[in-house]
Amino acid sequence: MIVFSILAIGAAILSLCAVTQSLYIFVVQTRKLDRIGEELKSLANQLEDSSRRRIEFQDKLANLDREVSAWNLVILADRHDFPKWTITCLPNLFVKSNTDSNHALVWQFVLQFIPETFEYKELDSFCRGEIVRIRMGERASNYVNKLAHRVEGARKSTPYVSRKAFAGTLNQAMNEFELYLRQQGDSNFAELVGKKRKEFFLAELSNPSWS
Repeated sequence: MIVFSILAIGAAILSLCAVTQSLYIFVVQTRKLDRIGEELKSLANQLEDSSRRRIEFQDKLANLDREVSAWNLVILADRHDFPKWTITCLPNLFVKSNTDSNHALVWQFVLQFIPETFEYKELDSFCRGEIVRIRMGERASNYVNKLAHRVEGARKSTPYVSRKAFAGTLNQAMNEFELYLRQQGDSNFAELVGKKRKEFFLAELSNPSWS
């Protein structure tokens, strides 16, 4: 009985040590991420009036590629309240969950182009509503994959600081997606994209501020 008791105590101590070690690692990683978030927020403030702010901020983010996942970058941007213009500089605004492929972080710009007939649900939002976490069905997932691929390429490649110029880049990307849908025979979806694209561009022209 004494031997079994000692073994049980030993197992409990080992289990407690493992939990303590895991907690320590979590705390260290969290502190590291927070330091990175603070550094990025500080850099964003310094670049606020620079004509090269998008390029320089994206260069900094590229150097963090192996340290911080795309999902965690969104969380950091939300936690440290990054300026709105920096959100469109993040390396990926369509990030699928590692544990559930039906869950994803999606840029709010993309959501307006998803047909109402597709099943998806907004679960949470980040960065003052710029990024939304959604749960989506298979049809919505396939559609968003194609749409996000077009938008992400245009978003990341543009160096423009002006909101109007940035909107023009997105307008062109959506125009190309509209043409792609027509070529695929999806005329109804193409009509939706065309309508939403024009509404978006007109709204952006009347709102030149990033605030």
